[in-house]
Amino acid sequence: MRTSAPAVTRDPELDLGMPWLPPATKPRLRGVLDVFATFVAIPAGLELIAHARPGTDTAVAVIYACSLCLMLGWSGLYHTLHWPLPYFRWVQRIDHANIFFLIAGSYTPFVMPLPPELRTAALWVVWGAALVGILRALLFIRRRRALSAVVYVVVGLALLPIQSSVRASVGPRAFSLLAIGGGLYIIGAVIYALGRPNLVPRIFGYHELFHVFVFAAATCHFVAIWGLLVG
Repeated sequence: MRTSAPAVTRDPELDLGMPWLPPATKPRLRGVLDVFATFVAIPAGLELIAHARPGTDTAVAVIYACSLCLMLGWSGLYHTLHWPLPYFRWVQRIDHANIFFLIAGSYTPFVMPLPPELRTAALWVVWGAALVGILRALLFIRRRRALSAVVYVVVGLALLPIQSSVRASVGPRAFSLLAIGGGLYIIGAVIYALGRPNLVPRIFGYHELFHVFVFAAATCHFVAIWGLLVG
């Protein structure tokens, strides 16, 4: 009697081209870099909070540090642990939602030096766009990876129309680091959307390379934000 192998079905809710993977098929460095980055970000964030000027700057430092550490820490948990499918779906969605939280958290220190009316408008735009992105990540389960990368970039460019005002308010050094970090984020998003170059798939693939660009971009922004909040 001839028997056929059981069909392998893909869960319809697994989105963004990043399916649930059994441990044996994950790249060996999947999530490892995120864990390392988290252990760097937590003390760095605490130092930023401790040294930020009292008042508003300290509050902004808390928001930024929390967004950075949450994004990195959750990503490390998501990518290194082996999640059963029912949990995997929500862990993945929260991981993607955290990206929008980091975008808004990173932009806030650059927005605060703006004139009051422009600052208020910019905060509404940045956090409003981030909230829409978070809800999209949590609620809309059928998404293409490339489209999601485009959404990340569009939200990340929310302040582009007022870039001259931002530059005048934060100074050329902080603005240059903001721009360089943004460029690195965009390069990472392109790698993520294309799924290439997939350098060493069993060890260090396209997704790990994407995260390296994220870490480099976050470093640029952290240095700039330290200068803005600490001086």
